[in-house]
Amino acid sequence: MPGRIHIRIYIRYIHKILILAIFVINGEHPEMKVNLFDPNGNTVYSKEGQIFVKLAFTATETGNHQVCIENYGSSPSKVNFEFLSGVAAKDYSAIAKKSNLKPIELNVNFITMIFFKIATKIRRHDVIFNSRT
Repeated sequence: MPGRIHIRIYIRYIHKILILAIFVINGEHPEMKVNLFDPNGNTVYSKEGQIFVKLAFTATETGNHQVCIENYGSSPSKVNFEFLSGVAAKDYSAIAKKSNLKPIELNVNFITMIFFKIATKIRRHDVIFNSRT
């Protein structure tokens, strides 16, 4: 973006949909401001002076949401952005965290222990049964 420019993007979202917006700003001295407004003009999000912005929110109303990106510096900057909504916006990174796996690990260990106890009883029964014949 050239120095001192303001860009507005309108995106229509429906009520209760999850939205993820990612902005990456590149430049010598990035002096950018990112604002997000709901359909009524209320500020949902505002961040300034960042080179990476990740925003997740749930739309409270159906309508055009406005994203404003402003370069208030004098040097040009490049802005890459991506908007995801619905299932694509879900963050599944927390699913496989080690802390979440501990209860599963305990259950697997418990089931393994039960399996070996049953297998041992079956072997004992088989030995007793075979020794009688």
